[in-house]
Amino acid sequence: MELPLADAARIAGVSARRLQQATAAGDLPPHRVMGRTQSVDSAILLAFMRSARSGRRWGPRSRRAVLDLLNEGETDAMNGSELSRLRSILRHLGAPEIAHRLGATSNWHRYRSLGIARHDLANHARATGPSILADPQWAELLGLLPGPADNVYGIVDDLTAMEAKLDLLVDAEGDIFLVERSGDGDMAEKLVDLFLFGDTRGSAAAATELQRRAGAC
Repeated sequence: MELPLADAARIAGVSARRLQQATAAGDLPPHRVMGRTQSVDSAILLAFMRSARSGRRWGPRSRRAVLDLLNEGETDAMNGSELSRLRSILRHLGAPEIAHRLGATSNWHRYRSLGIARHDLANHARATGPSILADPQWAELLGLLPGPADNVYGIVDDLTAMEAKLDLLVDAEGDIFLVERSGDGDMAEKLVDLFLFGDTRGSAAAATELQRRAGAC
């Protein structure tokens, strides 16, 4: 659903100015911009609401180190006292703060497809968020039943190129959510995406697993 910024602000319980700042910072990608009028997508707004709304973002090096720690428990992106401080911070963060500091609500867009079937998207986008639960191994890890999500959630290298290639149309009623990121996506990133976009059980399970990993760093 497409929401005018003022309506979105009322739902989020913040000022319209705060949402304007969030769209300018990239934390909440605008669905449409017409002059000074902006709208946002309701599902992406929910993801924004699930993440923390303040706090310092991690830079590229810290972000890489955090993802390494969440994925493997170790990193070569930093060392010494700097790494010790990062571990200490990470152990005390919940899923909302991790999502915010990683910038996980950025670069998401919602589409409907004019020319490609949903099941063909797996050949063009890497599954993330609720779509990972179609994999029984992911579902077992999180203690959930496997099965396809109502919507498709995927990672692509270049959104603009993918829009043209797959004949995608930006649509606030669409069932395809894509995020622009390089690589296949870390396990931790996919858990964060599930926390942000999953149903109540999926989001809670992802948050529990993220916080378990953070606490073990």
